[in-house]
Amino acid sequence: MAADAYAHAIRPTHTTNDGDTIYTLASGKLDAQTSAAVPLDLLGMLAVRALQTAIVNGAKTAKTSHGIPGAAK
Repeated sequence: MAADAYAHAIRPTHTTNDGDTIYTLASGKLDAQTSAAVPLDLLGMLAVRALQTAIVNGAKTAKTSHGIPGAAK
């Protein structure tokens, strides 16, 4: 579900140059019963929002590299 953030934050998206890989981590702090109580669609929507925010923040703070100007310049 988090991959939807690409379409929200990158235009054009899903090109051969955008490096679309998503890594996730789990803390293991919630027991199975508590974890099962969280609706999967809600978790997916939160993942989209978090990744979208990270993409936009990364683009806004990008520095010049290899002669390609970054937005933070």
